[in-house]
Amino acid sequence: MCLRFVINISEVQESSAFKVEMAIRELKRHKSPGIDHIQTELIIAGSRIIISITKHINSIWNREEMLEGWKDSIIVPISKKCDKTEGRNYKGI
Repeated sequence: MCLRFVINISEVQESSAFKVEMAIRELKRHKSPGIDHIQTELIIAGSRIIISITKHINSIWNREEMLEGWKDSIIVPISKKCDKTEGRNYKGI
């Protein structure tokens, strides 16, 4: 299964360093990494490079296109503690 999301880039605003810092602080530890294989703990530990991250994200907004490697993701269905024969009893991570 492949899910694609469309984002209206004209509605996206540049992020401030403060917003990026707050987002990093809200990351949950001990979660599965995404397709980039970057553990949340590495992002948190490297939060001192927040200015570089912010500049990179703002560059993506201004160019109005995502990096090719960021367009794909892996969604793994995980069963909730219910009847595993029903699709609605699964969540994607």
